[in-house]
Amino acid sequence: MTSAGHPSPTKRKVDPSVLLALAVIMIAALVLGVPALMNAFDRQWISEDVGTEDAVIALRLTAGEKSYLALLDADGTSRVARVDERGFQHSRLAWTQAGLSTGGPDAEYVLHDDGSTKVDLKGTTSASVTESQRLPAPGGFLVANGSARGNSLAFIDAEGGSAEEIDVSFSHAEFAACDDEVVMVEFGGQLGAVTPQTRDLHGQNVFDDLPTLFCDGDRVYGLGEISEDRSRPTQSLRTWDRATGARSTAELVYPRDVSAFEAYTPFEREGRLYWTADGDLWSVPLQGDHEGDLPSGTKKAVSSADLGPFVGDFLTASEDQGAYAQAGRCVIGVGVDDEAADLGVFTVDLETGEPRIALVADDIDLSSSRSMTVTALAVKPGWAPKGC
Repeated sequence: MTSAGHPSPTKRKVDPSVLLALAVIMIAALVLGVPALMNAFDRQWISEDVGTEDAVIALRLTAGEKSYLALLDADGTSRVARVDERGFQHSRLAWTQAGLSTGGPDAEYVLHDDGSTKVDLKGTTSASVTESQRLPAPGGFLVANGSARGNSLAFIDAEGGSAEEIDVSFSHAEFAACDDEVVMVEFGGQLGAVTPQTRDLHGQNVFDDLPTLFCDGDRVYGLGEISEDRSRPTQSLRTWDRATGARSTAELVYPRDVSAFEAYTPFEREGRLYWTADGDLWSVPLQGDHEGDLPSGTKKAVSSADLGPFVGDFLTASEDQGAYAQAGRCVIGVGVDDEAADLGVFTVDLETGEPRIALVADDIDLSSSRSMTVTALAVKPGWAPKGC
């Protein structure tokens, strides 16, 4: 009791572990600096609180043995969240008006402006499962996964936050996302729709000289393997017209030896087909002999731009890792400055072929690894850097 007759104040004991934690934080702040320390705490695991907010570019990247989702604003400000890969550096991104889609080992995530929706999956719990394709689909997204035990598809309902998973055994096909449907090339050579109700998914793929398939409006384009003929590399271009059912085949001829197996990041712009291969951005005209005809015969591939290996101080990411995207009249790529641990987003003008550093994300600060690899890139729908 006190002299006034009141109870003595109770002395609260402080947990030694709390004192130790505070001491570690203070030491880390002195050694690393407060900004680096705060950035380390910002690397939270992906959760329902992580949304796109003002982001215009999304990246999947690895640093050391850890994997991340990085969201970049137009001024280069970044936010980073931890999310493990589904397979080794195979997790992809797809960004539409329905949201930003990405995945972890056993779950899908759809990010919106103010948060994200987690969709648990049952068919990807095995550590051997690898993501093979991710693309927009009516109402959300389609994700294809594979393992030694078989393949599966997950149709993601972006608004409802659910998934319909389909075991497709060992069938495998290349898919393309059109405006109103997902399609594949059936073994007979015709197009077929891919829906949750589709059960026969034995379609053409890399073993049928169809490693790349994409859609632009009513036309679907398929690019074959690049031949190993060093003196005259060639590649097939197949075209399907969804409206008329017409088909055609053309041969693309490269002017030099190309050290690549297939084409990546294909897209159509103002009557030309563009794609990346062996450090170059290539293109060919898509018109046939007469207006409205599908491309046929032999077409000479033209190098429209040199994509590296460096843009400024940044080592450009390899095109076989999906780290390019088209926005407006530009191709957007990303490079890594390992020495400074910075990311640089660059643009290449399709008309001039000139590269330009559009923004630098110097606050990601994964410098503890001193090595970053960008494995996927996506751009917010409707956004393009200044000048594109």
